[in-house]
Amino acid sequence: MKLVIIPIDGAVYVDDYSYSRIDLTLCNIPANVHALQWNGVKGWIEFTEDENFNKPDNQIITELPSWANQAKIKWDEAKRNEETFLNFISENQPQTSGTQTL
Repeated sequence: MKLVIIPIDGAVYVDDYSYSRIDLTLCNIPANVHALQWNGVKGWIEFTEDENFNKPDNQIITELPSWANQAKIKWDEAKRNEETFLNFISENQPQTSGTQTL
């Protein structure tokens, strides 16, 4: 699974399918995280600049931090909500029959 998390946008991408504006506040993502990039086996965390305009080097990771797993759970919830909505829409389309002459 490819995973990208961009906290400031509330964006979570899983295998190139994204949702944005996800509420990630309860995921406890460190304030200095700009993004997480994960390719299924390894990845890195990108950081923001501090108040002195110093930006830490990317941190290489070989396992997802707990906050990334929480963000993935939020993505799963967004996907389920979208699927539920789309199913509702498709099941509640007006029924038509015949043709209409204008």
